[in-house]
Amino acid sequence: MCGLAGYYAWGEARPKPETLMALLVAQTPKGTDSSGYAYVGSDSLIRLRKETLKPSEFVPKVGIEKWTEIAKSHTAILHARNTTRGSKTDNDNSHPQVYGGWVVTHNGTLNNDEDLFHHYKVKRFAEVDSAAIPLVLAQGKDYEDSIRQLSVLGGNATMAILNQKQPERLTLCRLGKHDVFLFMDPLKRILYWSSVPTVAELMPGAVLGNIGFTMMSKMPEDRVLICEPGSDFLGTTYKVTRNPFSIPCTTVTVGGSPRNTSGASSEASSFARSTGKISKLAEGTASAVAVAYFKNTEMEYLHNRIEHAKYPKRGIPSFDDVEIGFEPWDLDRIRFWMVGNHVMDMTLPTAYGRWVLRLKEANPASDKDTRDVMTREFLPKKSQKK
Repeated sequence: MCGLAGYYAWGEARPKPETLMALLVAQTPKGTDSSGYAYVGSDSLIRLRKETLKPSEFVPKVGIEKWTEIAKSHTAILHARNTTRGSKTDNDNSHPQVYGGWVVTHNGTLNNDEDLFHHYKVKRFAEVDSAAIPLVLAQGKDYEDSIRQLSVLGGNATMAILNQKQPERLTLCRLGKHDVFLFMDPLKRILYWSSVPTVAELMPGAVLGNIGFTMMSKMPEDRVLICEPGSDFLGTTYKVTRNPFSIPCTTVTVGGSPRNTSGASSEASSFARSTGKISKLAEGTASAVAVAYFKNTEMEYLHNRIEHAKYPKRGIPSFDDVEIGFEPWDLDRIRFWMVGNHVMDMTLPTAYGRWVLRLKEANPASDKDTRDVMTREFLPKKSQKK
């Protein structure tokens, strides 16, 4: 995953340029494929730079004079990329991602970016899934409405967001599981953030003997924090209720197996089996299973093979009145896929071992199809058993 960092200052005080340089280099464990920044200049224009260099190469190339200029801004967002989607040698996939006046850095993986580009009829300007974030932000009528659009993103996304029309504001958003840690300097009235908690050593704080104290917190899941200028710390937080946008599918899952509602869905399953997708899934990870489920079976068939398939014109949900959508890679979803494609066992490798997932054999004497029951077993690597 990627590394996010940056700051927002409410008063006249600013961070040291060396702090910003160290903040970006500290994100190295999260990403080394590219680095970038964006900040608001003295003319209120957002300026950015990104290159396919790791942070330790990017920081000295930018130079101390430029970092000093960046540190004069009231806010800056920093990013270190680890490639998940899109070529790592194409700088268009580096962060920040820009579209429609929105400038975004992102950590996580989105699973409905292709659906969103098709729905809004916009040609992709980058392969990386993060490009869908400024795309949906650009659909809003005003700043708050644009932030509300983020609820249609599927997957996980921790973001730092700037907007050219309102450069005095900054938004931090966490949708899903990826942490972002917040550090407050109350004397200078500066908020810092980082995907790496160890930057606490860089943050201002009190010292008692040789023990340091830092004001630190962690952004809760599905929260938005909007920072804006004022005589005091001014910020607004929202709870985001997820309602991910996805292409409609003619297969409806009931219980443990898919129920066909049209001939197209059975043809889609046959299409997936005939192209050998099952064997590829068995070699992948849990997230790969999720991507394959959406991209390679019914979803792919409807997307590429049925010309009259329509995208629903959903209204954008409010923050509090929409039921939370479930993640597509949960165990139930994997079980549904296994049942529908007649896969009785699957191995999912991890860094520490492998998960073995099995469906129970059908019991003819029982009224219930016991294939609906999936068992799982974790087999650690020998080196990890101790």
